[in-house]
Amino acid sequence: MSDELQDQFHELVSRHRALVLRFARAIHVLIALEDRLTTAQALTFLAAWAQEGLPVSVLARRCDFTPATVSSHLRVLSARVINQIPGLGLLAVDDRQARNDFRLRHVFLTERGHRLAQRMVEVMKDNPKKQILPMGDSAPPIGLTSECT
Repeated sequence: MSDELQDQFHELVSRHRALVLRFARAIHVLIALEDRLTTAQALTFLAAWAQEGLPVSVLARRCDFTPATVSSHLRVLSARVINQIPGLGLLAVDDRQARNDFRLRHVFLTERGHRLAQRMVEVMKDNPKKQILPMGDSAPPIGLTSECT
């Protein structure tokens, strides 16, 4: 391999490394939102964000989960109250698009979900030393600033 090609390869690897680190920081914002949010639920949120309006069954295939698993994630990620614990209010399930087939439920980000997604984008684009407060109502986790509420 020529020196120039080797240099280009190392530069590409460096860029990929930076993207991975930025994405990891964005995931941290999502996971820090609530201590009850699991990595699998975070994956469901990310897949719904990647393409809003997907039916639950398609979302499940994209995440490599069963529809029942995604439905349980949606109970936590939506505003639904379970055992007197409110959901996170990040996603909403709508069946109005499938008027003739009520089995099809489509998943969309809520306004709060869009705000969180925007924060994650800011983290990925912004100064790598800058950290953004998660959207939870509790005190900020150690090491995070309180610039975004």
